[in-house]
Amino acid sequence: MKDAGSNFFEIGRVARSHGLKGEVKVDFILDDPSLIRSLNLVYIKNVRGDYIPTRITHVRDEGRSQHISFFVKFDHIVDRSSADALKQSSIYLEHSHSEEWQVQEDEDPLVGYSVFDEEQQLIGIISEVLETAAHPIIVIQKNKDSLMVPFVDEFILSVDDESEAIVCHNLDQFEEE
Repeated sequence: MKDAGSNFFEIGRVARSHGLKGEVKVDFILDDPSLIRSLNLVYIKNVRGDYIPTRITHVRDEGRSQHISFFVKFDHIVDRSSADALKQSSIYLEHSHSEEWQVQEDEDPLVGYSVFDEEQQLIGIISEVLETAAHPIIVIQKNKDSLMVPFVDEFILSVDDESEAIVCHNLDQFEEE
């Protein structure tokens, strides 16, 4: 997913911290372990909008059901609190690497959108869009869990393509107790 007006494109997001030594779980746009293991230098966008170069020191993948999880260690993140600060941060590559990540163009354009409730509280990030005969279903990555929501007016309040954000409502019935 391109970041308009810059030399970078998004390849994933930090889902959560993992362990005590600064490792983070990253949801990459691709599930290709060889491509992800080959990453060395990525960029993390800070709150001011600056792209901070960050070296990857270690990538570990773990397959569960039909999804591969990637656990990444960055050189400057040494403890859990530093890793927690990266939660929901986007990870970028320079456009010079875009050919290696070409598969991303085949992906649904909603993947990577941030999902908020009516009070503008972040619910999670869309990790997948499932096509069904009746209507699409968005899969929202929420901490370590997933939330499947039909993409219909009853649950989708608004979609803002410019800011890549979706506002949902009436999701109480999907929440686990």
